Amino acid sequence: MRLVAHTRLPLSAALEREAVDAIAPLVADLLAPLAAPGAPRDRVGLFVASSNAGAPTSLRFWAEAQRTGLALASPELFPWCLANAPGGALSRHLGVTGPNFTFHGGATALADAVETADDLLHAGRIDHGLVVMLNFADSAQDQAHGLALVVTQGDESVRTVLQALPTAWP
Repeated sequence: MRLVAHTRLPLSAALEREAVDAIAPLVADLLAPLAAPGAPRDRVGLFVASSNAGAPTSLRFWAEAQRTGLALASPELFPWCLANAPGGALSRHLGVTGPNFTFHGGATALADAVETADDLLHAGRIDHGLVVMLNFADSAQDQAHGLALVVTQGDESVRTVLQALPTAWP
């Protein structure tokens, strides 16, 4: 596995839907040099990692449902209550049709995403792995942050790739 490119993602949006719309062009730019025009998009795997995917929108949806009644709660928000919604939306934005996984959990979610990408690279199922970490702020005191990286077949180990990632967040 080889780390080809990475970028920090601005997550100033309060909702997952808004964040995906904002970061999709950045992620597309990161992937573009590696996926040649006409290259099969089913050979690109998307691996989303988050410690709280869907939680902020879910809380907002259910608070609205409690306030207005379930019949008046926003149906547009409901699908975003699911942890895999950002992965589905990103894959549609990018036209990526390869394997799509969402990892939910604490510090291990990113490592699990990178290791799964490595497994699929070695198995020959994908040519590139796009790993996107989205951690939304749980409260006003927390800070949201995101990271996108592209991995491909190479001599570097998963551990080397993970050590190469930035440890400080904005």
